Parts: sequence; C-alpha cells; structure tokens
Amino acid sequence: DSLAILATSSATSALTINQTARGQLISAYTGSAAKFAVDNNGNIISEAGSKWQPFSNSTSALNIANASGSTFVTFDTTNSRVLFLQDATERGAVFYQNSDSTFHVRSASALALDTNNSNSPKVYISTSGNIGIGTITPALRLDVQDSQAASGAAQIFNTNTGTDADGLVVKLGNTSTTAVDNTNHFISF
Repeated sequence: DSLAILATSSATSALTINQTARGQLISAYTGSAAKFAVDNNGNIISEAGSKWQPFSNSTSALNIANASGSTFVTFDTTNSRVLFLQDATERGAVFYQNSDSTFHVRSASALALDTNNSNSPKVYISTSGNIGIGTITPALRLDVQDSQAASGAAQIFNTNTGTDADGLVVKLGNTSTTAVDNTNHFISF
C-alpha cells in the first residue's frame, strides 16, 4: 500500500492512493463518527450509508445508490439528463433536448404535479395523454373536476373586447383552426 502526493508541472496527480488490500481507501471522521468514506471500488459512501458512485465506463456521469448499491438517480452529463431508476429500470427523466430546444419531463407511467408537499396531485397526465385537474383518473383529453360550493369548476376568460373575440369555441367534426365566424361568441358550437 502507498500514499504519494506529487506537485509537479507535468500535470500528474497531486494525490495518489494505492491500496492492494481490502478496506476503505479514505475514511473521514469527526471524533469517532464516520462522515464519509471512499471504498476500494471508488464509491463515496455517506455517513447514512448512501453511495455516490462513478457511472460504469464513463467519466461524464454520477450515480447515487442506496446502501445496498442499487442506483436510484443518475446524472448523465453526456446526454444532459437526470434519470430516476427503480431496480435498474428507468422510471423517469428530466432533460433538455437540443434538437428541438425543449425541456422534457418523462415518466414511465403517469405524471403527477403536486403542490405544498401534499402527495395529492393537482394536475395529472395519464399514460394515454389525458389531463386531469382535480382527478387522477381523467376519462377525457381534458377532465376538470371540483367540488366547490357557489363557485365554478373552471373559468375561461378572454380580456380582448374586440368584435372578433371569443369566450369558448367548441368544435365537433370541424378541423379548421379558426373561429366559427368573425363575431363575438360567449359559447360557440
């Protein structure tokens, strides 16, 4: 086993640890309490037992694993994404895609948006693409549900007061992307 600290102008390592036996490469303690360690596989182990480990065969990503070594988050800088895993299977990702200049949130199943740490989805997108507001079982492309006394469940408000402003246009069997005609409508079918 050896430890070498080199400070040369040849851009070689400033610190080298070479261990041929078992055990931790580096251990950091405060008193008798271990704060972190680096094992002989290169994993950085936190005080609580979580592991930070380099991505296999890559220098451009970082994995976060639990104490048993199962990776649950991967920071992949090559593809500009963060992957969320369960049992080595991708369950979701957050990434930016240069080809269409779009920020993506991807889920292996449905996608739920929560507020105030409630674990009660406010907006829910099912695997079929249906969007639910106030429901996690949207039956239609847009399904808004609420239970409010003396209040509406949804509001559509257009601040334009011109002669061709519309409030709500509902079309059936009409593929046109324009309004029905150029007059005001509160509700138009």
